[in-house]
Amino acid sequence: MAIVNEMAPLVTAAEAAIERAYLAPAGLFCYGVRADTEQARRPSLRYSAIVGLGLVRRAQSAAALSAAARRVNWRDIELRQRVSCVVEALRRRAAGRIRPSTTDPAAFSIGDLGLLLWLDAASDRRHLEETLRRLESATAGFANRRLVRSTAMELAWMLLGCLETAAHVPYALVGAEAACVYLVQSLRDARTHLFRHRASGLRGSVANFADQVYPVMALARYARVRGDGTMLRAAAETAGALVRLQGPQGQWPWLFRARHGAVAEPYPVFAVHQYGMAPMALAEVAEAGGSDFSDAVRRGLRWVMGENELAAVMADAAQGTFCRAIERAPWAARLAAARAVLGGRGGWSDAGNGGRAPLVINRAARSYELGWLLYAWSSPPSGQRSGCAVGLRTHRAGNGPGTAEVAVGAAGAETRRAKTPQAAL
Repeated sequence: MAIVNEMAPLVTAAEAAIERAYLAPAGLFCYGVRADTEQARRPSLRYSAIVGLGLVRRAQSAAALSAAARRVNWRDIELRQRVSCVVEALRRRAAGRIRPSTTDPAAFSIGDLGLLLWLDAASDRRHLEETLRRLESATAGFANRRLVRSTAMELAWMLLGCLETAAHVPYALVGAEAACVYLVQSLRDARTHLFRHRASGLRGSVANFADQVYPVMALARYARVRGDGTMLRAAAETAGALVRLQGPQGQWPWLFRARHGAVAEPYPVFAVHQYGMAPMALAEVAEAGGSDFSDAVRRGLRWVMGENELAAVMADAAQGTFCRAIERAPWAARLAAARAVLGGRGGWSDAGNGGRAPLVINRAARSYELGWLLYAWSSPPSGQRSGCAVGLRTHRAGNGPGTAEVAVGAAGAETRRAKTPQAAL
């Protein structure tokens, strides 16, 4: 099992950036990865959990290689120790109050409990039953306000955590089925196949990309674990809807109107959606036996490598730099967000610097973004692939628009056969 060769330099650069983002006294990873910002000194539990998931997946690939070579991977041991510290910190926080979904970074939601389950199941598995009991208590009753006020993203994390735990604690499937049913019946629009942000409220019908991509990943994994064709179809339909709404340069848009199946506001376009979250979710659909969306992933990666609105390289392995997003200027971003929530016209028609307002690069990448990069492009221990094989050639800014060449394949004849686990992107 190895990282897809063509993505290896970017993964190596991400590992180095994550190393710099580790805050030893706290045993956690920081919020941001730029050393010249205050975010680089502030620990984040949620981001640490996601970084931990990427590191565990990466370490499992490295451990398999080390075992084949009959050598001890000391770096793997160090990474696992750090992940154990993250699990312990999450566990201590989970003992406190579980709040409904909120933008407060200090809050702890059922989504965070899901991340804790997911990470613990992938690593030491020492606290699974304890965390499951905490989750059961926090979500007792179908009409529980924590479920009603939770976002689609958080419910998907809960589903993923329960699914990973079920391999070791079978009754976790009860929580997985509850989250699955709630996602599909209460948050998914049966006509447009897009997910709402949450079940109620002004923002309810205006969902973001995370509200789409995590449920796609979770439902596809549920379908693979349970052999559920209905959930696989739901995941594939939502993935197809997202691909149809992808921007002209491979951008994954930010806000959607679930009821209308339309883009509400395309910006910011986040790099992590292009190189991390979309590839890992669409790969999950293919691994479960669904459609092959590798062309859409290739377009997204070209955007990262410079074929974008500003001809900017958004992730540079040689320099070890990662940018967060291409976004509207601050004043225009506020207007666009308000217009999206209030139902104004959106879509890609005014996108780019020829549109309403100039676009700028947000260079303050966050640690979780690199965690998902590792997760998307590392081989899981089962041998199933989670990324698509790509070959990228970048032209730097100043030499004209960036270009990228992408080729699917490189893992044997089986990778060219659609709708098989090996045919994942």
